[in-house]
Amino acid sequence: AGIVHRDLKPDNVFLVRTPHGAPHPKVLDFGISKVDAEDGVTATGVMLGTPKYMSPEQALNSKQVGAATDQWSLGVMIYECITGRRPFEGESLFELLQRITDVDRPPMRELVPDVPEELERVVDRAMAREPAERFPSIASLGRALLPFASPETAATWSAAFEERAPVVITTASPKAKPDDAFVSP
Repeated sequence: AGIVHRDLKPDNVFLVRTPHGAPHPKVLDFGISKVDAEDGVTATGVMLGTPKYMSPEQALNSKQVGAATDQWSLGVMIYECITGRRPFEGESLFELLQRITDVDRPPMRELVPDVPEELERVVDRAMAREPAERFPSIASLGRALLPFASPETAATWSAAFEERAPVVITTASPKAKPDDAFVSP
């Protein structure tokens, strides 16, 4: 839908139950999001986002972020869910950002040997340092993750990750009710 969240992290992704009881993620807190095609409103020298989930390009220049930034953050969350730790840590903000931009993270299979090699490759691609090396879209990342889902989850999500599937965006208006949504064609 052309929106870059710029602060995806576990605190901003809630799981809710659908009417059928299946868990469904809802992305919250669009406070620092921007429309990808716009220049953005970030002031020079201002860091926006949560550093532990920040992409290298966001760590270097928060005005130059696109959809690949959110993909990186999702990759960090997947890495953390699988390994039980974040891929980058630091004693200070400077050290953390330096590691994100310059230091290789521990391979997932080094921390959790029974992780499928193919799954590690998916996460590695989502977290490629160069945005152009990541998946072309979040839907592409979703399609790449489907083989690792349970049959029920894969059946639920396969339609959502089709090339022309609509994107559902929950409104952020203070007047909106929790179930208000906009569906993009």
